[in-house]
Amino acid sequence: MDVCVDVDSGRFVTLAAVGDVGLIRNVRYNILKRGNSFPFEKVKKVFAKADVVFGNLEIPFSSIPPGESSAFSSEFWADPTTASSLKLAGFNVMSFSNNHTLERGEEGLYTTLSMLDGLSISAVGAGKNLDDARKLVQLEIRGLNLGFLAYAKTDHSATSTGCGAAPMDRNIMVEDIKMARKLVDVLVVSLHFGMIYMDYPSDEGISVCHQLIDEGVDIILGHHPHVLQGIEEYGGGLIAYSLGEFIFDPRAGLWYSVLGRQTRKESMILMIKMDKQGYQGYSMVPTVLNEDYQPEIPDADRCSEILARIAGLSESIKTMRPEDFYRYAGSRLIKYELNGFMYHFRRFNVSQVLIKLSKIRRRHFRLFFAYLRSAIGL
Repeated sequence: MDVCVDVDSGRFVTLAAVGDVGLIRNVRYNILKRGNSFPFEKVKKVFAKADVVFGNLEIPFSSIPPGESSAFSSEFWADPTTASSLKLAGFNVMSFSNNHTLERGEEGLYTTLSMLDGLSISAVGAGKNLDDARKLVQLEIRGLNLGFLAYAKTDHSATSTGCGAAPMDRNIMVEDIKMARKLVDVLVVSLHFGMIYMDYPSDEGISVCHQLIDEGVDIILGHHPHVLQGIEEYGGGLIAYSLGEFIFDPRAGLWYSVLGRQTRKESMILMIKMDKQGYQGYSMVPTVLNEDYQPEIPDADRCSEILARIAGLSESIKTMRPEDFYRYAGSRLIKYELNGFMYHFRRFNVSQVLIKLSKIRRRHFRLFFAYLRSAIGL
């Protein structure tokens, strides 16, 4: 691993990858006030060093903002007039496969895909139906055939007849990977998965990523936790379990979580080197979100702190036991989940309370019992 900005552009094709991009609330206000070049102006020079720039488009563009009475957040939408900021920054490919793909319904999805297409930014992982959402995005760069696929663990999944995100279904992913390997030299897969605000991937998440590398994926780019997680080189490939929150306004949700309040401001630009033989190494450029909601490169001391934290998180992937993870996650996430449940309960949002209850899964019980064991010192 190198920690630097410079890359050998002569020998390698370079991919710059970042985490969640949400042009919402104060981010949106600043763009409308200061211009579309404003949000990424402090990192544009780093992007310019790469051949391809990739990010996760977390929030859809929509010409119909949600009302104040929305069951979701009235701020979870992006103004279509701000879309060109992505092109001005240098983005070439963006995943739109996440838990907000249908936040603004079909209109939001189609508006988003239309805006990206008009800017010549390739969207991956979402579409008018399941086949469309699973389509491989291919780029040819200096003789290298580069492919992108994207999937999400979400209720917003596309179906054979309905629009949405490509689902993180093992059979679907393996089928797509096998087909893509016949067409590209390097295959990049974006996964929207994991537990929100958690610094560590779960044992299940690690296992899924290892399986995909074994199936032929070269690079996995993770999103959804909104905080940085560790990076692992495995089986000749690279796994970034979570690239964090690159540009976002954390107060835009229904409630402002205290979880990850500080670490959400820390992110990175992951510079990945590739050639026809596949993945060939990476470097990291730490970023922080400043008071104007811009990602910027911090001073040397802060850079060193962030890099040291990532190194520790990466080491934990090898050493953390599943029971330790669930104790850690349970003690944090139970409070977050209850916060969300009570938000709707106090407002008599019966439908949302019922939806939350219907989403209780085995992992929630695992988190809860791990939290209880930790609370009583077992």
